[in-house]
Amino acid sequence: MDYLEKDKSNGNYDIEIDGKKGSLYDESYLKKKDKYSYFLGGNHGIITIKNKTIDNCKTILVIKDSYANCFIPFLIKNYSNVIVIDPRYYNKSISTLIEDNDVNNILFLYNVITIDDDLGILSINR
Repeated sequence: MDYLEKDKSNGNYDIEIDGKKGSLYDESYLKKKDKYSYFLGGNHGIITIKNKTIDNCKTILVIKDSYANCFIPFLIKNYSNVIVIDPRYYNKSISTLIEDNDVNNILFLYNVITIDDDLGILSINR
């Protein structure tokens, strides 16, 4: 099994999506109109990914819109923990999330048009 196949089977990662076991890729969307949801099964409030192959004590928080879903697989190869939130669906304190998870880096990943129109971004001051 090559590295990509292991990624697709979640062999290297523990993934939790909105509190339930999840997957990086959901192939069922390849047969639907919304093929973009192939990545992470679409948009969710919070996704946590633990990389079981590295232990560098680095945690990144990605605050994103739906366009960032396809980028997440690139990040997980470099961090012990990746936390992904979409402020449109995440209604808890982001500050508390950062403190509770010892976040080292924060990445805002938004489409320029979306960030200008997205009211969910206003929740970041919590």
